[in-house]
Amino acid sequence: MVKLKKRRNAAFGRKIDQVLDGAWRIFLRDGYAGAGVDDIARAAGVSKATLYAYFPDKQLMFQQAVKMALDRPDVGPLASIEHDFPVEPGLTRITAAITEWLHSDPEVQLVRLTIGEANRFPALIRAYHERTEKLLVRPLADRLEIYVGRGELDIGDTALAARQLIRLCGLTIHDQVAARTAGDDRTAALRSAEMFLRAFGGPAARNLDRQEMKRCVDVASMR
Repeated sequence: MVKLKKRRNAAFGRKIDQVLDGAWRIFLRDGYAGAGVDDIARAAGVSKATLYAYFPDKQLMFQQAVKMALDRPDVGPLASIEHDFPVEPGLTRITAAITEWLHSDPEVQLVRLTIGEANRFPALIRAYHERTEKLLVRPLADRLEIYVGRGELDIGDTALAARQLIRLCGLTIHDQVAARTAGDDRTAALRSAEMFLRAFGGPAARNLDRQEMKRCVDVASMR
């Protein structure tokens, strides 16, 4: 296995970030196979000799560039949402935050590249899913546990329910990845919350205040 060359000086650390930023832009634009070393060096603002001094081959450069992108967000979209909202407005805010995050340009670009290169780099797909578990699934399952504990939701497996809700929020992401067209995030968030509440909210969910839910989506989208 090829290993990244190591240096101890601070200049090396700064330069490698510059190289990886440039490489990431070219990989996003051209994919792994189409990315040329000349273009990467130009985007990074370094010579080809400097590029090879850091990365002996393009495969390692690609893996490190994707890893850098995966490591960038250290908190997920739920971190800023308070825990004390009742389930109806709270869940609506949650679906709005997840939907907006999933359909943001950085996330769509990451999905597009990892899916496109899944056969060549299966470990990157696994890393993407591990990141999703950390930033979305586990925090969302914890929120659902709070609602279950307060008697506002009836869920047997909150981790599974969290994955189902995330899938609802991201239903159009593959269309966006393939066609490069954006959907209506607010409508998607509202419908996701409504469907989830009707499935797990019990009898009280039959009388959802859709105007209040819509207001919560609008408020969350302006955060």
